[in-house]
Amino acid sequence: TTKFTGTDSKISYLEALKAKFAPQGLINFALCNAGNGVGVEGKDRMIVYKNDIENVFGVVTEPLRVLPAQYQGLNAIFNLFARTAGTAFRRPTAAVYADGV
Repeated sequence: TTKFTGTDSKISYLEALKAKFAPQGLINFALCNAGNGVGVEGKDRMIVYKNDIENVFGVVTEPLRVLPAQYQGLNAIFNLFARTAGTAFRRPTAAVYADGV
């Protein structure tokens, strides 16, 4: 990940965010996907949001359904089918984008 120059050493942006928000109890940070070259003018992009039900929710386009059982000897196999469309933000201010990181 891109390095952030801290006061005492070079650390990643993710490590800097963890240190900054730890006093507030926000310690569950994770690198989900690399946004290399997807920002303005081909710069790297970072998105930060709190993974909480108040901020984000999953979009389910087809609910979970159980397909009929398939029997193989004494075993019964139940296949499940569901479809999701990703994650959406409940309000526009729930996330912050940063380009050039």
